[in-house]
Amino acid sequence: MSSTSYSIMNEPMSRSQHTHTLSNSKPTPSVAAGKGGAIHDPEPMDVLSGRGGAVNSHEGNKRYRKLVNLMKAEYLSETTRKNQKTQIAANIVRTIRNSESPGPGRFLKQDPETTLWYEIGDKAAFRKTGQALREKSADFREEKASASSNMIGLASEHQYYPPHQTCTIHIRVESCCDSCHTH
Repeated sequence: MSSTSYSIMNEPMSRSQHTHTLSNSKPTPSVAAGKGGAIHDPEPMDVLSGRGGAVNSHEGNKRYRKLVNLMKAEYLSETTRKNQKTQIAANIVRTIRNSESPGPGRFLKQDPETTLWYEIGDKAAFRKTGQALREKSADFREEKASASSNMIGLASEHQYYPPHQTCTIHIRVESCCDSCHTH
């Protein structure tokens, strides 16, 4: 079984951080829909469901889109299996929920009748994130293929030498699942 280690943040890892490994197992939802009851005012790091400028410009949604875009290449890779894709989506959700700086976020949807916000829960957040990772996937693959062929052409002309870089993405969590108790 292959696995990939990720950690999403810009800070060095501390004792309270744990690198979660992608596996072929299905992620277990831990936040139920409606948890926390009605919410009058979303926090800045919350991810809001819906359409329009207010949702798109919300700070938490901007951060969420950055994380999604950061993981899109791995998610859309031909070698990434279906269960691994589910794990990638779940890890993005956990990153939002467990972030210490600038703060944790929730996944919220507004009730159109009351205008109050409610937690959508992990199952819906995983689905939402998977959809966001697939969004514009044809364009993404086309751009990647074009860029790759351009690099190969430049490299063969000795004008471009791809850098050898390793990128590790860390997820800060206190306890990411029942089987993970070490930090």
